[in-house]
Amino acid sequence: MAAIVLGGGTYSVSSIVLSGGIPVAATIGALVAAAVVYGLGWRGGVQSYRLILVGIGVSATLDAVTSYLLVRAKITIATAASQWLVGSLSSTSWSSVWPLLIVAAVAVPIALATSAALGIGQLGDEVATGVGLAVQRHRLLVIALAVVLTAAAVAAAGPVGFVAFVVPQVGLRLAGTNRPPLLLAGLLGAALVLAADLLSRSAFPWQVPVGIITTVIGAPYLIWLLIRHRKEMSR
Repeated sequence: MAAIVLGGGTYSVSSIVLSGGIPVAATIGALVAAAVVYGLGWRGGVQSYRLILVGIGVSATLDAVTSYLLVRAKITIATAASQWLVGSLSSTSWSSVWPLLIVAAVAVPIALATSAALGIGQLGDEVATGVGLAVQRHRLLVIALAVVLTAAAVAAAGPVGFVAFVVPQVGLRLAGTNRPPLLLAGLLGAALVLAADLLSRSAFPWQVPVGIITTVIGAPYLIWLLIRHRKEMSR
């Protein structure tokens, strides 16, 4: 958001971030935010609940900074930034796709290779260490991969909401495994975004940002999952 606003509302932002534009800005911002969350959440190790709480705090702080940037920006720039903020494919071109493909070609195979040990990590740090897994190093690698892949996707289309909440649960049920299959979840996520974009272009007299469509679809499904989980836990 800072790159878009300070760069004059364009997606090139060539004078702002090492001539790399939004992809470089998104990656730098994501890595810095993740480092802050990981650093503040570290207390001789990282626990999930602490990481989540720190993440919520950092996210709220960055949301406040984003709101300040929008308030201070010119109306035309603020409009372009707001459209990107809800997630939209309307301004996406091949110049946005190529960086995403390059990142995916490098990071996805590594992510698939490291995902095999995620099941071991679910057993707890002591058990995982006992079977030979370098827990902290593996966890840090997984977080770094997730950050880079997320930054690449956000740079291309903005923060498209609820895809990451909904799709892994669908993949989990389709595959019948104890954790979401990474490759299947990625393909389902792409299919959901494309279907939502097609719906936004054809079902309305004006183009609705794809992030609004995925949120309208994803939020009720997430609520249904939470209600179902609560009923299962109460049995």
